[in-house]
Amino acid sequence: MSVVRPVDLILAHLLQTAGFLGWTADLNLCIRDVVGCEALKSCTNLAEFLRNSNNSLALTAHQMALQGHSTDCALVLDQQCYLFRIQPVWENDQVVGVLASALPGDLQAHAVTCLPDRAAMQRTRALYTITRTLASASTDLDILRQIALEPCTVLRAFRSLLITFSEDMSAVKHYVYEGDFDDSVVHPTLQELKDGLTGWVMRERKMAYSGKETTDARESSTVQEHREASGCGCIVVLPIQTEARIFGTLTMIAQPDKPDLSAEDVDWLESLANIAATALEQRRLHEKLLQMAHHDPLTGLPNRTLFEDRLQQTLLRASRNQESFALLMLDLDGFKKVNDTLGHDAGDELLIEIACRLRSVLRQSDTVARLGGDEFMVLLPEVNETGALQVAEKIREQIEIPLQLCGTAAQVSASIGISLYPQHASTASGLQKCADQAMYLVKHQNKNATCLFSPT
Repeated sequence: MSVVRPVDLILAHLLQTAGFLGWTADLNLCIRDVVGCEALKSCTNLAEFLRNSNNSLALTAHQMALQGHSTDCALVLDQQCYLFRIQPVWENDQVVGVLASALPGDLQAHAVTCLPDRAAMQRTRALYTITRTLASASTDLDILRQIALEPCTVLRAFRSLLITFSEDMSAVKHYVYEGDFDDSVVHPTLQELKDGLTGWVMRERKMAYSGKETTDARESSTVQEHREASGCGCIVVLPIQTEARIFGTLTMIAQPDKPDLSAEDVDWLESLANIAATALEQRRLHEKLLQMAHHDPLTGLPNRTLFEDRLQQTLLRASRNQESFALLMLDLDGFKKVNDTLGHDAGDELLIEIACRLRSVLRQSDTVARLGGDEFMVLLPEVNETGALQVAEKIREQIEIPLQLCGTAAQVSASIGISLYPQHASTASGLQKCADQAMYLVKHQNKNATCLFSPT
């Protein structure tokens, strides 16, 4: 039997599956020598053949292979039915191609008897679809709702629920459920969760499988009584986790009158839990990158980029609604002396403390940003001149309160300049320039004071 020989890696794989007709393609791998089937000879790569086959399940299997998953599917070639295994080709922990192998003609009858049932292919398609859907989810709750729905849709689960916890396991963050629930099931206490299979899974970071009409020693007696009274079948609880952390659990409860879940059911649920963990971890990384891009790493305050975006939004809203707002520019008096005498660690400690004090006197709708060094800017939406002066004075008073830095008493003050929209300027750059001029007027005169911009 001829063998496809695009690269040695594929040849070795085909030799391991002796007795199979194989061909490879996609990404950077092309068919060099296709044999045994006219339908294959006319195609230059696997993706083209699958498109020509007009087989949506095969196309789904191909996409799954590109994501690192192997799938079996049936294809008709030259009026013969073959069971194909479509699987990824790995090199250096990366998918570099797709390999499809089929039973030869003399084993065709065996292939037909081994074809996966429609339910199995629907499960594969569901995993692929949900992976694509979760990629566009905007919140954790969107991800969790979609994951919780799948066991009820695909496996006809009696109940499905997804729970996430805070990192220290002290509180439930999300409790999302689908299926036949009543209030007693929907709202368990944190202690009940810890005393049941959910708590065991969170502690052990392993799957828990519990057949129906069984007494599970991993559950407290109270939980066992509650489970018996609630009427449920087999229960499977899976950890939603990555190597770094565990987010929570995915639980499926089967119908009371249905048999226990099969190994294939559990495998599918494990895949679903892994998809959920990956989606949640990607959101964590995305949020972390956004935080790093838009916030000062030392104080956690918004940086100039985020501040200017909020300033533009406030400007547009004020223009549309004919509102006023204020911009405050402040610079610390005596910061250089702290750095020079106590060191940069003390300087960093001071900046962190100043950030906390600024937050303490501002509203939730206000924005304070660190521009760099010891310069800060404050945005006060929907305030007039009187309100802006009052807030500026509160800030000044807070900043001049003495503090301890590295065990040494220290004190700084602030020079604050104020500009108003629309009195002083109608653009973001104009408002910043006015506030900056007012601040430097204070800085070069009395310091530790506030100054409203004046065009004269």
